[in-house]
Amino acid sequence: MGTERPEHQYHRARLAFITAVQDLHAAMHTWIAAEVPLYGPTGAPLPGWTKEQYDATAAAAAAWQELVRRRKAYQSALRILREGSGR
Repeated sequence: MGTERPEHQYHRARLAFITAVQDLHAAMHTWIAAEVPLYGPTGAPLPGWTKEQYDATAAAAAAWQELVRRRKAYQSALRILREGSGR
């Protein structure tokens, strides 16, 4: 098999990035709904987290990482597309 055409690579990377944005939106919605406490009263111990709150936080963190990874792939595909077209 040959290499993928830059146009196809670009469109695939763009779609993957948009999907990552949607996944992040869903993960953040879940995180907000979990009401994860981030700080407590001054001088008091930080509030504990439930398993649901840990899981929601971990899922949101993973979604952010995937968004960054997909954005880098998109930027790379865009650069290759532009270099190939002379723009």
